[in-house]
Amino acid sequence: MKSRNVKKKKLWCLSCREKPQTMDSDYSDKETEDVKKDTESLDDLATEEIESMADQKFMYDLLVIGGGSGGLAAAKEAVNLGAKVAVLDFVTPTPRGTTWGLGGTCVNVGCIPKKLMHQAALLGEAIHEAAAYGWQIPDPEAIKIDWVALRTSVQNHVKSVNWVTRVELRTKKIEYINALGYFKDAHTICGKMKNGEEKLYTAKNILIAVGGRPRYPDIPGALKYGITSDDIFSLEKAPGKTLVVGAGYIGLECAGFLNGLGYDATIMVRSIVLRGFDQQMANTVAEEMTRRGVHFIYEAKPSRIEKQSDERLLVHWVDKDGTTHQDIFDTVLFAIGRKPLTEELKPENIGLKLIPDTAKIDAIDEQTNVPNVYAVGDVLHKKPELTPVAILAGRLLARRLFGNSTEQMDYINVATTVFSPLEYGCVGLSEEAAIAIHGEEKIEIYHAYYKPTEFFVPQKDVSNCYLKVVAFRNGDQRVLGMHFIGPNAGEVIQGFAAAMKCNLTFPKLKETVGIHPTVAEEFTREAAAYGWQIPDPEAIKIDWVALRTSVQNHVKSVNWVTRVELRTKKIEYINALGYFKDAHTICGKMKNGEEKLYTAKNILIAVGGRPRYPDIPGALKYGITSDDIFSLEKAPGKTLVVGAGYIGLECAGFLNGLGYDATIMVRSIVLRGFDQQMANTVAEEMTRRGVHFIYEAKPSRIEKQSDERLLVHWVDKDGTTHQDIFDTVLFAIGRKPLTEELKPENIGLKLIPDTAKIDAIDEQTNVPNVYAVGDVLHKKPELTPVAILAGRLLARRLFGNSTEQMDYINVATTVFSPLEYGCVGLSEEAAIAIHGEEKIEIYHAYYKPTEFFVPQKDVSNCYLKVVAFRNGDQRVLGMHFIGPNAGEVIQGFAAAMKCNLTFPKLKETVGIHPTVAEEFTRVSVTKRSGLDPKPQSCCS
Repeated sequence: MKSRNVKKKKLWCLSCREKPQTMDSDYSDKETEDVKKDTESLDDLATEEIESMADQKFMYDLLVIGGGSGGLAAAKEAVNLGAKVAVLDFVTPTPRGTTWGLGGTCVNVGCIPKKLMHQAALLGEAIHEAAAYGWQIPDPEAIKIDWVALRTSVQNHVKSVNWVTRVELRTKKIEYINALGYFKDAHTICGKMKNGEEKLYTAKNILIAVGGRPRYPDIPGALKYGITSDDIFSLEKAPGKTLVVGAGYIGLECAGFLNGLGYDATIMVRSIVLRGFDQQMANTVAEEMTRRGVHFIYEAKPSRIEKQSDERLLVHWVDKDGTTHQDIFDTVLFAIGRKPLTEELKPENIGLKLIPDTAKIDAIDEQTNVPNVYAVGDVLHKKPELTPVAILAGRLLARRLFGNSTEQMDYINVATTVFSPLEYGCVGLSEEAAIAIHGEEKIEIYHAYYKPTEFFVPQKDVSNCYLKVVAFRNGDQRVLGMHFIGPNAGEVIQGFAAAMKCNLTFPKLKETVGIHPTVAEEFTREAAAYGWQIPDPEAIKIDWVALRTSVQNHVKSVNWVTRVELRTKKIEYINALGYFKDAHTICGKMKNGEEKLYTAKNILIAVGGRPRYPDIPGALKYGITSDDIFSLEKAPGKTLVVGAGYIGLECAGFLNGLGYDATIMVRSIVLRGFDQQMANTVAEEMTRRGVHFIYEAKPSRIEKQSDERLLVHWVDKDGTTHQDIFDTVLFAIGRKPLTEELKPENIGLKLIPDTAKIDAIDEQTNVPNVYAVGDVLHKKPELTPVAILAGRLLARRLFGNSTEQMDYINVATTVFSPLEYGCVGLSEEAAIAIHGEEKIEIYHAYYKPTEFFVPQKDVSNCYLKVVAFRNGDQRVLGMHFIGPNAGEVIQGFAAAMKCNLTFPKLKETVGIHPTVAEEFTRVSVTKRSGLDPKPQSCCS
């Protein structure tokens, strides 16, 4: 009995004021009172004896203070590893009274609502560009945003995430405590409830994940009349003319989407734009925002704010010369930085050290100076204040605490994106930082302006579409930083972050074959869900003639530019049909029938191929191919696409998207040569969107009827004949290389009998001075960027003393189906066939794109998978992605695979949030496990 009482006494002493909730059922009230009287006798107990009982006395193994992304990620991971966990979270209202639910800054007042507002602005831009593509929009000038509808849509989504998060905690048996917590001692948190009641909670380990809140300047009227990013997404009325004070990424993003939604936006800059980012890129972002109508006030600070009788705000500010200025605004939004909520935790009660100037915690590997107290997220000193960083750090910490892991968080080369009107994505060092660290002579800056395909037809300004690569000048030329300004920057830069984890070098980057062309998703019909008021949306339809004219005008402009470029470079252009006379002589036949001979030391065959026609009655007379579809005089109407390769699916996809009835006739399988699970998912999505499929069938004849429509007969696998009427029949059954027209027999050039292709080794044919690139090559990818890179490398070997050969392995490509499919490397089937099923692991996941949230688009086919070796270094063999902007998503990962990306390195890569590309960094479920690869929580 004595030892039992001593045990009880120790437990009471350590519990601070309240009895432990689970440890008093064996004792009477009298025994409890005796224990209280004897607590002083515990002073002489050895510290070791008290600590030996630590596992028995605490209510929780882990208590998380803060219900944001990092804290929730740690809590869920800890529970998965068997720990008992509670999350304590409370939102103190803003000065304007704004409050929100569980999920932290990202879900409620950060990444998610910001990206939705950004998406709404992009949709508005797309609506006004749609006319250039031939969309007939009644009264486009009348299209404007309904702020209340937009705010309601955004808040409805936020609340749904709050609810899902609460349900997930309950399902995982994580106790949720809605209270404002502070330290009583190193193992005890006092939680203050809404009603003022206080309650104590004890835990073996405590995680600080309280994040931060926006700062206000110390000027008259700031708190009373100003708002911050905590308020903007739930404003009852439209913000109107807005002054954004602060030029960090939050300020630029808010001003950017407000401007895109049609509101007057001004940014007041104290010193520089986007401090901490590459300054050339930052200034380019600001220049682009200025071009779009955002105003900037440089080197100025607000001095006071006054409310006028009309409820508008008179803002006074001082410039660098001390001169005072003023202007009137409807809203003033402060984005001057954030303050961590660490001082409210009463850190002095446990001796927790904070950085004096910032109140942040200088934790080593998330460990504070108090042994059992940890920290993740925005409270950490000199760590990126990014949601995915907090999430990964929280998970890794939980694994170290409860899963015997030793893996530490890597805060180096974390990618991020500024969701400005023209987005800016980056990873690694800025130009300035690289030079400061390594010296200017050791650094090489590669840079380029470029023209996004989606800017061509609406003739958007491309002057600020710019990228640069920061690399070592010598040695392996390792890449130190990558910076990109343009559409979908977040999707673009994510894969390159994985590549930099694998020590990407500039030569490896140059070896990576690009995906051509990568384009943005068409937004027009989703806009109403975001609050855009569109007069008579049902009346919106495509004008085929206008669309065809716009496309052909662009094509002709490219023709002209190419001709000019050849002339400028003094490359002779000969418009003639050529064939071999001998190994050094080409005969060119002109349009007028005249023939002329041309001799050359080296001859390159790059004639490509043309679509095939089936050998059936009416095919040549009435059918068309992809060579014709883009210049059809009249709308294609109801169209039968014969062939289910990528060309067939892409044509049927865009015709369906333009409002035409489209049917695909499949001889055997969809997307032969691609991963078949992904191929069937693409087909399933196209079916869901209204494209019809006729499987295991071949056309037998085509007849034109008296009404000019086409009667198509086909035979199914059982030999049964069917027929239907179409306006257009488009054949996409493969392509034939134009090699036989070259009279290869005149020089003994060998062709593969079945295909008429050339089996060249390193682009060298069997004829010593005759070379070949592109679609004429046997078993090489028929892709434009492949031909381009192979041609350049060949020219360098012939005339530049280079020895670099073309690498045809791991070439990325994208099928531009309605929901795009991008891939690089081996399919699941190929990997298993080559290496054996037991050696291969397939990781897969469904996910929810942020841009699908508000319009509530179907996400059932948004899917990805990673094919990797199961053991050893777990090298990644293939990556497959179905979803929006798949081309942009997969490109960077192709560079990573060039650098021998492994699955552990992929998992170490911090995602850019919220993007779809980050889903590759979150995937963890294997097919072998049989677990449900359902979408994960968006922000934890």
